[in-house]
Amino acid sequence: MSVSPKLTSFLSDFNDVLDNMRKAGVIPTPETTRSGLDSLAKYLSDPPELAYVEDKVIQSEGFNIPVRIYSPAPNKELPVFVFYHGGGHMCGSVELYDPIARKIASYSNVIVVSVDYRRSPEFPYPTGLNDSYEATKRVWEVLGEIKYQQRLFIGGDSGGGAVSASIVTRNLTTQELSIDKQVLIYPSLDYTMRGKSYEENGTGYFLEKSKIEWYFDHYFQNNEDRSQASPLLGQFSSDMPETIIITGGFDPIRDEGLAYGEKLRNMGVYAENQHYEGMIHAFLFFENMIEEDIQQAYDQIATFLQR
Repeated sequence: MSVSPKLTSFLSDFNDVLDNMRKAGVIPTPETTRSGLDSLAKYLSDPPELAYVEDKVIQSEGFNIPVRIYSPAPNKELPVFVFYHGGGHMCGSVELYDPIARKIASYSNVIVVSVDYRRSPEFPYPTGLNDSYEATKRVWEVLGEIKYQQRLFIGGDSGGGAVSASIVTRNLTTQELSIDKQVLIYPSLDYTMRGKSYEENGTGYFLEKSKIEWYFDHYFQNNEDRSQASPLLGQFSSDMPETIIITGGFDPIRDEGLAYGEKLRNMGVYAENQHYEGMIHAFLFFENMIEEDIQQAYDQIATFLQR
């Protein structure tokens, strides 16, 4: 298989820019990397209008966690989906992911609560994970204005997928959350970077192996055991939530998403892998190039959450 022809022009241009930056000796910084990810917003289509969108703050010990709440029908009792954005634990924001959060809420008919957790390198591991866990635990406290069901879905893309799966692993010990379903979109699940897809797709397909290493080095600043922090290498149980995992064939972190689904199924947990052979990492952002593929992904998420 080859990468989708709809993405080849973008990848060619992107790789030319990357090559020129390397030749010029440009050294990435968190600020320039955040700006680069934010620039992907131009490829997204206009987000759907929703009946209720509100910024709130979840009170937590030591830090008040900003969240944005989306409901397509605030007078109807809907399940609650806590969403953790991607960005290598360094980039991304509630604002950047606003169109994606709106589409999940609209297509899946759920309340989405998008968490603005703190990011590295200013706030290294496990700060953002702790923020996200606390926000999930206390999410019911900020839903008073709208109707909701006491059904909890969680999920995210890329680094946000790592956050989600890490919360599932932590909850096996704490038992503080009742998580019904989990949505993992091209998730990062193995901080040791062992999968073969790192070598197969580590250069030339938008997300580079060297960039992932750079992200992780900024995230883990205190010699943490990266194996212990990796959801793929952690505890699995039949008590884990039903999960959908979306992966791309030309994504360097492809293999860990596929392996996570297999481990869940081996425990008797319903785990659905939806694999997009011609796609690269972060493909939900490239909407004006691959609209049909992205629509299919949103439809699959909606079907899973409504099953």
